[in-house]
Amino acid sequence: MKLIIMATDGAGNVTSLDRTVIINENNPPQITKIQILDSKGFNLGAMVTQLAEGRQIILDPVASDFETGIDMIRMFYKIEGTEEIRQIGVDEAAPFQFHFKIPSGNVGNKLIFMAKAVDTDGFESETFFEQRVCEYNVL
Repeated sequence: MKLIIMATDGAGNVTSLDRTVIINENNPPQITKIQILDSKGFNLGAMVTQLAEGRQIILDPVASDFETGIDMIRMFYKIEGTEEIRQIGVDEAAPFQFHFKIPSGNVGNKLIFMAKAVDTDGFESETFFEQRVCEYNVL
């Protein structure tokens, strides 16, 4: 497709500029990682391997959509080895963060955090973004 932009000044002079524009398919949004922040918002780093039960953290999924932008993100978790997926919440405003308390009674098990994004056109990420984050122990 060719986009032509024309401008006319008060004296009637006309100038134009054209650009070739490639039209792409509207793709669903992508989540690339889930950052784990402490309760004050400081990033605990990508190599977090242990968290204490009862600790408050903030989950910060990083999502992008090249066409229209992110409308909302849904956040979930499950304990590895179980089938039950529990929803943490839905956030409809950037920066899309979720306050979460590490559950008690599962010392030594691994948490799996999962997120799905929806863009402003209503397209949903095709699969859960999963991040096996940590073994949590009483520290």
